[in-house]
Amino acid sequence: MKHWVSISSTIVLAFVLTGCVTSEQVDAMLANATPATANERRVITEYVRETFKDPYSIRDAEISYFFVNSKGHRAGCISLNGKNSFGAYIGKREMGLQIAGGKLIIYAVQDDISCKTMTNRGIRWQQFPELEAL
Repeated sequence: MKHWVSISSTIVLAFVLTGCVTSEQVDAMLANATPATANERRVITEYVRETFKDPYSIRDAEISYFFVNSKGHRAGCISLNGKNSFGAYIGKREMGLQIAGGKLIIYAVQDDISCKTMTNRGIRWQQFPELEAL
């Protein structure tokens, strides 16, 4: 049973960023991906500052290029290494999110399979020094 729950969770997460689209549509979205805007970076930085247990410990932060998903929202991923509740670094994690109207509408999903899929499909990444400077 646990195996099926894991598979269904993976399928649901895969649609968080891309929606129900074909492989060709995903390739087109990624081909048109652009760097996150200054406002998108600000929104994400505020989200991390307000929700992470120790946002000041973040290192190795990166942000993917953003694209317009099938729902018409800007979507992308962040990748970072931060401390957990015990004060230990947990290793680099990827989180997917969506932004619409200048606001975060789908909050970060840790270890989002969609981010791994996008990375495997060639989405580009940039350094995200704003998160490391918190």
